[in-house]
Amino acid sequence: MIALKHVSGSDADRILKRAAELESTEISDPLSVDEIRAIAEEAGFDPSTIERAISETLDPASQPLENVQTSGFLATRFHTSRSIPVRLTAKELLKTVELLMPYFERIPEVKFTKGNLVWRDRRKLRFELNPGLDAVGLRVSSPRLMGQKARWKDWVGKAADQLEAMIRYAASERAKGSGPSEGA
Repeated sequence: MIALKHVSGSDADRILKRAAELESTEISDPLSVDEIRAIAEEAGFDPSTIERAISETLDPASQPLENVQTSGFLATRFHTSRSIPVRLTAKELLKTVELLMPYFERIPEVKFTKGNLVWRDRRKLRFELNPGLDAVGLRVSSPRLMGQKARWKDWVGKAADQLEAMIRYAASERAKGSGPSEGA
């Protein structure tokens, strides 16, 4: 055990976040939102902070677009990555992507690359889904470009929101027994 008496605020945040991650891997049964509120209250979190965290986690539309990041100087690329705490197989994710197909002007070719599903839409946004044991990794990125930065940032954020909503819907349907895996 490390014998430090004080840590910085950012170190404390990282330590508590990591402890929560480690603890969550040991929880086998899902927690209700009320149970999460009670745990957070006992830990001393402000109720408004907890409500915001619950909203941002469970309602993708409420997530701020600050999650969309940029890379590059002249040629900018916008991207966002999320971890969605659901369990879906690659086959179930492919069926979920097929549910989105009517929203695309042309049907994208979905490729399996190293266990991930990868495709591009008509705007050349790149979508990547990575099915994991406890979560689905989602990444949306723009092509390299120079202009219309606000528009691209908005497109990346909204595309990620829509895809995340579809994945959460598919997971909830699967939990009810009528999900995208049925008939597969």
